[in-house]
Amino acid sequence: MTDTPSTKATRSKPRREKPPVPTTWPAFVLAIVVAGAGAGCYALRAPRLALDVPMGSALWRIFNHSLVPTVIIALAVWCLLYFGFVRWKNGERGPLHFNTLLGVVFAILILTPLARQQVDLFKAGDVRGLQADTLKADAARKAEDAQARAALHKALSAAAGDLTLDPSALATAAARKQAKARIAVVRQASKDYHLAYADREARDRAAFLQGIVARKISPDVAKTSLAAYDQRAQGRSQGAERDFEIEQTLFDEVEGGIAVLDHGLTEVQGRDMWFNGPDDMVAFNRHSRNAAIYRRRLADRARAEKLAQAGG
Repeated sequence: MTDTPSTKATRSKPRREKPPVPTTWPAFVLAIVVAGAGAGCYALRAPRLALDVPMGSALWRIFNHSLVPTVIIALAVWCLLYFGFVRWKNGERGPLHFNTLLGVVFAILILTPLARQQVDLFKAGDVRGLQADTLKADAARKAEDAQARAALHKALSAAAGDLTLDPSALATAAARKQAKARIAVVRQASKDYHLAYADREARDRAAFLQGIVARKISPDVAKTSLAAYDQRAQGRSQGAERDFEIEQTLFDEVEGGIAVLDHGLTEVQGRDMWFNGPDDMVAFNRHSRNAAIYRRRLADRARAEKLAQAGG
């Protein structure tokens, strides 16, 4: 006797329960904490970001500085995680764990310097405000210096013919007297300019110190900022001192040459001169040659200054 569809008993296969998948996330979270801490420590050990420069290049330097050790840390932690635990529990999750772990490490590597800089900025005070004040003060000082230098250049131009020790222009005692008067004027103009230059630098530094107090700059940042300021100011002052030395030495040589003409010159025809004796001729030629050297140095420094201003 056969079973009919109406009487056939319904037979169903018993459902096979899937074995539970052992969770690996707790161990993975622990690995994230360990690898992230290692990456953060290496990023913190990297050179600090400067507070007064754009972040991009400095951030990449820190990233590159920490890249290799943090990848090694991530790989080592993953190996411990995978071979020590995940492979025995759920080997398929190894790549997922590794990719996620590496992404977290890279994120920490990038974000740690950024966070550190933000903390430093908060603790440092109004650094941006101090930078703005410094730029404004620099512009004012440069404008004042340009005006004072224009007065010095005017005096130098008025005595330009005398500075060449042209014998045809110094043939008479009256001409030499006028030349000495012009040299005295330009010498004093040089002294006045450089004294005022030192005063401007001193006022500028005092204003910078006041800005540090007003902007509530932290002691560490204030020390670093003041050291950088003094280094720049020292470079400017050394340049000004060299200019002053060249100018005064040039005036000394010109006055020495005129003094030789006063007591030793007997006759002038064009650029030819006759002296009382060979010693006077040698002395005048020496002063003339030295004056030419210092004129060239002064001109070279003036050109270099213009190039620096154009570049800056």
